Amino acid sequence: GLITIQLPNAPTVLYDRYVVKDRTGFADTNNITVTTPGGIVTIDGQTAYIFDEEYESIEVIWNGTTYEIF
Repeated sequence: GLITIQLPNAPTVLYDRYVVKDRTGFADTNNITVTTPGGIVTIDGQTAYIFDEEYESIEVIWNGTTYEIF
């Protein structure tokens, strides 16, 4: 089924990094949504990032205000 992963709204450590990956290869039929509680903090300016391709992954870094994908 559909999966939602929530990153913390305010990590306590500046430049914390998180890696999220569709390790089973089913994101094309069962999308994975990466967001924060309430969508308060953005990820590259968006309230959510959606995986819709098999084995897709992202790595994000907390810059003190928002998450950046790199």
